[in-house]
Amino acid sequence: MQQTGSTLGPVRRQMHWLVPILAAVLWTISWQHISLQQEVGESYFFAEDDPAFVEAERIKAIFPSRPVLVINAATSRIRSPEYIQRVAALTDALAANPQILNVRSITSGPQDIDDAIDSPLWRRVLIPDQFDSTNIFAVVEPNDKRDNTRLMAEVDALVARLEQPDFKLRVAGAPYIVEQVRKFLTRDFHVFSGAAALIFGAIILLLFRSPKLLFGSLTCCGIAVMATLLMQSALNIPLGLLTTNTVTVVFVLTASHIVFMTFNWRHIARDETLPDYAAAARNRTFMASFWCMLTTLLGFATLLLVDAKPLRALGICGAIGTAASLISAYALYPMYLRWTDPRPRPRAPDSAVNRFWRRPLLLPATLFALACVALGVGLPQVQTDPSLLDYFRQGSEIRNRLTFADQHGGSAPLQFVVRRDVGGELNDSEAYERLWFAHRALEEDPAVGTVVSLPLLMAEADRHPLSMFMTWEWLLQILESDRYGGAARGFVTDDRRLTRFTLAMIESERDESRSVIIDRLEDILARHGFETVYIGEAYFLQAELADRVGESLITGLAGLMAALAIIALIVGRSPRVILGLLFCLTLVPLVIIGGDGLLGVPLDIISSPSANVCIGLAIDMMIHLVVAMRVARRQTDNPWQAWVLARQDQWHAVAGAALVVTAGFSIFALSQFPPTQRFGISVAVGTAVAAVASLLVLPLIAAWRPRDVRALEAPERSGAGDGHPVDEQRG
Repeated sequence: MQQTGSTLGPVRRQMHWLVPILAAVLWTISWQHISLQQEVGESYFFAEDDPAFVEAERIKAIFPSRPVLVINAATSRIRSPEYIQRVAALTDALAANPQILNVRSITSGPQDIDDAIDSPLWRRVLIPDQFDSTNIFAVVEPNDKRDNTRLMAEVDALVARLEQPDFKLRVAGAPYIVEQVRKFLTRDFHVFSGAAALIFGAIILLLFRSPKLLFGSLTCCGIAVMATLLMQSALNIPLGLLTTNTVTVVFVLTASHIVFMTFNWRHIARDETLPDYAAAARNRTFMASFWCMLTTLLGFATLLLVDAKPLRALGICGAIGTAASLISAYALYPMYLRWTDPRPRPRAPDSAVNRFWRRPLLLPATLFALACVALGVGLPQVQTDPSLLDYFRQGSEIRNRLTFADQHGGSAPLQFVVRRDVGGELNDSEAYERLWFAHRALEEDPAVGTVVSLPLLMAEADRHPLSMFMTWEWLLQILESDRYGGAARGFVTDDRRLTRFTLAMIESERDESRSVIIDRLEDILARHGFETVYIGEAYFLQAELADRVGESLITGLAGLMAALAIIALIVGRSPRVILGLLFCLTLVPLVIIGGDGLLGVPLDIISSPSANVCIGLAIDMMIHLVVAMRVARRQTDNPWQAWVLARQDQWHAVAGAALVVTAGFSIFALSQFPPTQRFGISVAVGTAVAAVASLLVLPLIAAWRPRDVRALEAPERSGAGDGHPVDEQRG
């Protein structure tokens, strides 16, 4: 059955060729104006006016510091001449790099290995307790991201050149971690983009068996993606931990609209004679898709309520992509439907599938709902403050390096800026003793790896033979001089009232939240007479971020469910339908978040928005089913029969959309970055749950009554069953 009647006109029938031209124009603009550089760092996670970020920046203003690269050199004999020569060669090579300002190792700082072992400072900083390795610290000049990428490439090449079987080198430190994450995100962006096109293309071809519709679907999805990226670039939102996933998310949203529209197009062509089947399919699907777009947009908009900067960025980009997907699907894709023969299949009078959906399926629906609710017991066990190591794949080189560094002195930096609780200066014997006791108490905490502080520097200076004739103030002035690299300036202010404790925290054995540990360390300082003024560095910022992830789960989901309740009221128009929609939507976070809690899967900053995103996608299928039920309700007085007809009409579209979404987000399993994998798998699982809940649970809650079921089964037992599905959706 062709839809190329004379009423369409030859120009309108050929308008689909304008779509690839538009795609080419957008591609050209995108190539020139969109930066694919991934942004990772403290400034990406927090806004400039965020209290946590401001507090961390104040520490840098008081005690200027630069990024530090740490290289651990492991051996069986740290005193051997061969080992010391290799450390010296590595130290000299690092010092020769113009981006490295200063290097400290057992050959650059202490007089020799014995002096390093005897020194209270160098022993703690350079030689881990196991005595099977030493550390090399390189202070890096903080330039732009490209300089950091080049520096890390040079360091990797240097490590590969100098490493020997008995000289194992492991790189750590903030510059190295940032570069590794940037590499993961860049790889994911390119892999996801290509995989999305291949997988969606295969699914569209499987569902519709039409090269024309395949070409049209991919073109419309690509236009929506490029439009979103251009808007994202115009708003100065860089690609980062979460916004890298924008391509796949927008692809999925656009393809979902296309699936429902195409199935309706074929239904209309099978049962009606119209001059323009594409326009009819667009009009009959649009209102349901509009409400779905609105709910998905609300899902992303709730992320704007969270203080975490990456979640807000995803919320903005997701909202833009949601609108772009609807516009692209409904403004452009119908042109390809006009270009294509719908090839409708003959209607089966009463197929086995129709008879299947006529059954209430009470037992499987009940068992499914109970299983989903049971997973909710895992909600209190959700870990929203995962270890730094959980961001990297088990067994990967970077995780092995970080684990080794973590077990040999700690891997996550933390800083406390303190003052005496009674006031006064920090340059007398009483202050020194209090600081030294506080230092040792911090070292004894099981969560602390290494501590560097003012009393440690003073103890090092006190080793000098003439120190017994000097006051503490004289020693401080000597340590502030250029001869000693101004070491004391990094740990005490000029007025001698503020000092800094720098800690390296152990992550691999942590079973408490970072916030609890920080509070405990703050109490230790208070017990020794010091008031904490500022707290900073990555460990503190990660604690703040973890707290906000937990808050986002509550505020974001609560706000989203409240908004969806209003939309359910508008769409459902029945208390039972509204109850069914809200109950089925609630199953999604119960499975995703509760399942994570039971399985011990961490819920980090990247995977945390999966529930919000999935709920927005899940209601898509439910609204299309509700709209089909409302149309069927005009044809029957039996509420259950209306839901049966809606299921018979929409099950293949629901299944197709679920296949698109689950396959699309399953692409994230290809990532080498575990948080991205967890995000994709969570959304894929949640979408599958939503599809089953839509077809099994929602109709039972909304309309099931035994007498209505018996009334529907009576004609079937008498041989007069009618399996005709509903073929219209009117908003």
